[in-house]
Amino acid sequence: MLRTVVFDRRISITLLGVTLGGCATARNLVATTSPLVPPAGEPIRWSFDDSAVSSLPDAWELCETKGRGTPGQWLVHDDPSASSKPRVLRLKTNNTGGTFNLCVLRQPNTADVDVSVRIRADTGREDQGGGLVWRFRDPGNYYIARWNPLEANYALYKVVGGKRSLLTEVSAPDKAGIWAMVRVVQVADRIDCYLDDRRVIAVEDTSLTQPGRAGLWTKADASSAFDDFVLVASRDAE
Repeated sequence: MLRTVVFDRRISITLLGVTLGGCATARNLVATTSPLVPPAGEPIRWSFDDSAVSSLPDAWELCETKGRGTPGQWLVHDDPSASSKPRVLRLKTNNTGGTFNLCVLRQPNTADVDVSVRIRADTGREDQGGGLVWRFRDPGNYYIARWNPLEANYALYKVVGGKRSLLTEVSAPDKAGIWAMVRVVQVADRIDCYLDDRRVIAVEDTSLTQPGRAGLWTKADASSAFDDFVLVASRDAE
């Protein structure tokens, strides 16, 4: 079954029963559900504008899943085209294959989240773009929502025991070099994913139920810039 939903002139989302990258393991409920009410809490904001250039803020931690080669460099840079000027957090990497590049906040640990970031896909021959992780327990267990302009799609994954599995996927804009906003709201077992303020994915999944951390993600050689990271955690966040 295929159904196309046109939200505006900029984004046309195709909902797929099966996806270009393989069979989805969770049904996309976006057409039959109302948006989740996000958790209430004080936002944690990172624009990186007050962070030192050529450094990684102490609140963030680098790691990899199935690392190959030299780990990527996540550093703050001045950027005249930043989503919010003057600085961004930029990843430069030459990794290949199944390497997942991660930059994760050291705290808080929370199960329910409203987390968003602006991302610009800069370069990448194997992969481009990237996105968010949450309920991150360790490099082998977390959720991913990522936009890939090279593949012209936006996908929700789970990583359990180091193995990534696709939950569902929709088509998305294929233009690299522009700023896009990726946002996720999870409450209990429901996950809503947004692209540029449009809710495009809604699924239920019980694979990862424990609290975890939130952060940023790309795959292989996807080198991207990130700005305006905002996290609202549940009240019982640690």
